[in-house]
Amino acid sequence: MKVVTVKIAEGKEKEELRPDLINRKYDEKLKERNSFNSANHKAIGLIRRTLDTSMVEKYEECHSAADLWEKLQAEYNKLLMVDVSKIRVELWSIRYQDFEDVQSYVQKFRNIRAELESIGKSIPIDEFIFYITHGLPKGLEWESTHTELRKPATVAPVETEDLEEVVEMEEVVEMTGEGMGMAIPQVIVHEGNLPASPVEKMDTVKKPAPTSISEKNMPVSKPTERKKNMEGSGTGLWGIKEKSTWLIAIMAELTLKIVSSASLRISSP
Repeated sequence: MKVVTVKIAEGKEKEELRPDLINRKYDEKLKERNSFNSANHKAIGLIRRTLDTSMVEKYEECHSAADLWEKLQAEYNKLLMVDVSKIRVELWSIRYQDFEDVQSYVQKFRNIRAELESIGKSIPIDEFIFYITHGLPKGLEWESTHTELRKPATVAPVETEDLEEVVEMEEVVEMTGEGMGMAIPQVIVHEGNLPASPVEKMDTVKKPAPTSISEKNMPVSKPTERKKNMEGSGTGLWGIKEKSTWLIAIMAELTLKIVSSASLRISSP
């Protein structure tokens, strides 16, 4: 057997290379290469069996399983976004049919939600419920309540003396029977014309005499009779004024509450 010796620049002799060792290493490398090629070929075959014909033709130039897998993964991520958009459109287009029950209707949404979860996507529960309620008939669909702020109607101003006058005139007509056909002044309450504390302001307001029916028109009575009227049944002009002041205070307080509550109205369509 021929032995080959190799000398390097320094003049030292290198270990002798035996042809049998070289052939053995070559055979090991060749066997490893063949094993890799066989595994690569099998992997490509398995991947292509799961693809459509159009996809196989599209990536026919890929001779490495790793290269083919990377390109398919990029394509999958691209299609995934499109599929999610299509699924959302499908969720939006589902409508409740008259011939189906509620369970089958809700099951459609559950199937789509499971499909999204299988590809690693999910829908928030509030959005999922929104899609379900959106597909219901109009009579059952949940809608938001609309509120509207409306301005109060324009009314004429009024004075406290006018209220007192109207009450006194009505009481005189009711008790004496006089002036049954007379016109009672119309009083429209306006917010801001009434005092903050009606009862306190009524005590300080000077009560004018009635315009149409005054003390001159009332029957003449003696001081003792007036005192008896004030202490007794409360009839007569003095009793009327005391009663009218109490009624005016109640009317003013109720009117103030009505006007303040009417300034804001909430309407739902």
